[in-house]
Amino acid sequence: MNYDFLLILPAAKEWLYSGLFALFIASTFAGSQLFSAYFKINNEYTRKFVHITVGVAAAFAPLVFKSALFLILISLTFALLDLYAIRKGVLKGVHGSRKSYGTFYFPIIYIVLILLYWTIDVRLITVGIILFAIPDAFAAIIGQSLKSVHQFILIRDQKSLEGSLAFLVTSVVTLSVVFNLTDIELAPLGRGGEWYAVLIISTIAMVVETLSVKGSDNLFVPLSGAILLYYLMHATPEQFLQLIIAIGMAAIAAWSSYYFSLLTANGSVMMFLLATIVFGFGGIPYTIPILTFFILSSILSNTGKNLKRQYKNTFEKSGVRDYAQVLANGGLPGLIVLLQYAFNIEYNYWYELYIISIAVVTADTWGTEIGVFSRKKPRFIFNLKPVERGVSGGISLTGSAGSMLGSCIIVLSSYFFIPHTFSKICLLILFGFLGSLIDSLLGASIQGQYHCQVCGKYTERRFHCLRPTRLISGNRYIGNDMVNFLSPSIAILLYLMLIV
Repeated sequence: MNYDFLLILPAAKEWLYSGLFALFIASTFAGSQLFSAYFKINNEYTRKFVHITVGVAAAFAPLVFKSALFLILISLTFALLDLYAIRKGVLKGVHGSRKSYGTFYFPIIYIVLILLYWTIDVRLITVGIILFAIPDAFAAIIGQSLKSVHQFILIRDQKSLEGSLAFLVTSVVTLSVVFNLTDIELAPLGRGGEWYAVLIISTIAMVVETLSVKGSDNLFVPLSGAILLYYLMHATPEQFLQLIIAIGMAAIAAWSSYYFSLLTANGSVMMFLLATIVFGFGGIPYTIPILTFFILSSILSNTGKNLKRQYKNTFEKSGVRDYAQVLANGGLPGLIVLLQYAFNIEYNYWYELYIISIAVVTADTWGTEIGVFSRKKPRFIFNLKPVERGVSGGISLTGSAGSMLGSCIIVLSSYFFIPHTFSKICLLILFGFLGSLIDSLLGASIQGQYHCQVCGKYTERRFHCLRPTRLISGNRYIGNDMVNFLSPSIAILLYLMLIV
């Protein structure tokens, strides 16, 4: 990616524009603080005023400025000032009554969008930021105005059905206006292509907003909107149809997973997003391996429930999978698909990394699910001494065979799309299995391990028998989900070191 545009100095009139732009933002901040402190206006209303006014100004600034330099410098300046204000607990008129880093995230994602899309099409920046500026603000206003109606919590932050619907409707209206003002046309999508794009972007952005916590929507809503518009602006009719089918398949898979108690509500929503990315951007070759993992692993998880129930209080998480587990297992494959599309990386080479990431999580899952059926106690991976079942870092021949089988199935499921030589198949299977061993090593070393002071049992949980547990090894901030994300990442890095 070429960043020479950062060296372009502003024209004389842009110095004036930049000064006025910075003065406008500073005045908005000062005005909101004044109204909050002296006129006793609710902090949440002044916060949303800043949210909308600064957001709209920032959204349309790329259409005015020819140089990105000032916009980046202004964003960096306000990001640092805002971070200081958050830490010191000042500017309540800007930040509202709750502690959130959302106002800090906004200038950061603004810079990211400039670096990604300034030389491609600045309208992508406008669309991404406008989703943050208006729909997100209206969702909060409506949701807070109807506090007692249809509330829900997916992860941590409280949301409402009315707020989410307000986000969707406002997004459709706002994007329709912006598309007309900026002459965004999507002719390859056929008649009414702009309307399809508006509905798709609005729907996905709404889902992202519902999953957000502590202001993270200020990061992910603009980014998701810009990425989707970029995809749709460059999509062929076949790719557009693929995305539509992907959204439908992802919705069905997410609903079915929740209905059959395979995933929690937040796990199903996270699955919808990841499935849309994998299905929509990657197509069938990327879909079959991860679908194979999900279907077979779900069946395996429901096998031998009576036996596995005795370990439910040992593992950090067991039973129905939540959003963090979905993200830990599917986040890296989803990221690989996005990067492969964004940077147009060589397909065969990138696909191998994707297959390894799926093979590792499958091998780890199958090793655990099948290992509990072993008649012998597992052995600790560092010294091979017998340990109790469920102890992190414990391995067995039965579990290892399950890991190898899981890795084999995933690699073979990809063979029909990119045929490999026999040696390459063996290498990919090996790295899938290696990743499961790395998972055991990390689980035995850096993952937090606890001791219940009531029943005396070993556990991965911070609470056991309704009491806090005592950390006996590892790091309390590293749980099983983090280990599940790190193990395929390390396996991929080792694979790259081998082949590059």
